[in-house]
Amino acid sequence: MPTTDYQNHAIKLFFDFLKGQNKSPLTLRSYLTTLKTFFHWLGPAVRLPDINEQQIRSFISYSLSGQGGPNLRTHEPATCNRQLATLRKFFDYLKYTEVIKRDPSKPVPFLPAPRRLPGILSQEQVSHLLSYAKRENLFDYCIIHTLYFAALRANELCQLEHSAVDFTNNRILIHGKRDRDRYVPMLSADLKPLSSFSRAFHSKYSFDRFLCTPQFKPINTRYVHLRVTTIARLAGLSCHPHLLRHARATHLLQAGLNLYYIKEILGHSTISTTEIYAHIDDPHLRDAFSRASHSIRVVA
Repeated sequence: MPTTDYQNHAIKLFFDFLKGQNKSPLTLRSYLTTLKTFFHWLGPAVRLPDINEQQIRSFISYSLSGQGGPNLRTHEPATCNRQLATLRKFFDYLKYTEVIKRDPSKPVPFLPAPRRLPGILSQEQVSHLLSYAKRENLFDYCIIHTLYFAALRANELCQLEHSAVDFTNNRILIHGKRDRDRYVPMLSADLKPLSSFSRAFHSKYSFDRFLCTPQFKPINTRYVHLRVTTIARLAGLSCHPHLLRHARATHLLQAGLNLYYIKEILGHSTISTTEIYAHIDDPHLRDAFSRASHSIRVVA
């Protein structure tokens, strides 16, 4: 049962509103999927002003259990919470534009969802992966090398501009989420693969992105994911692009870098997002705490 023209019109107006908020394409795609699923589940007969709190509670409940009919499948609590967050944004917009008088999503609580720790690659595993990629080709090696050493999101790597790599000052300018730019410091040795890539290929293609495919076409997130998972599998590992970012953050913490600086390198908006790495690295955290405590000379 497809969404009605009335529902589609409301969704389109909502997305026109979102365009001015610098949401990433992946976020917008997630919003659209949730809204289409919600209206598909709700049916065409329900008008926007008539949607109530109980219907939203039921949608989230059925999404969690997968027992809401053929239109829903089972989701984890974190996914259900993202669905609810989307509905809250949508109904908040409808209230703002006076399509509805009362926001039915506000009283619906988020589900308790345990925070999942990201997987970890050891330093030895990352070295093995890089060594394997280096033997394969310069394209894959630069992708994996840069994802790890600059702790980039896959989309940030795809958008990396040719002018953003500063070989003189050993840093990379990253255009992050919500137009938050940041400089990532690099060692000169860590920039050598990009320098080699630039010398070998930048004279052969004309677009302004730094990296490209072997066919001299711009890379996208799907291509990056495919190359990382493929090389990892050939190297006997299980890895995806974001896991390299997690690994870099964890290894920096293990090396003693302050959590605040890791936050800045990763481009997190709040320190609470970065604190997950403190949980990943509990033994090292206890070690650092013990060393710091023994150096304090406060007498109780």
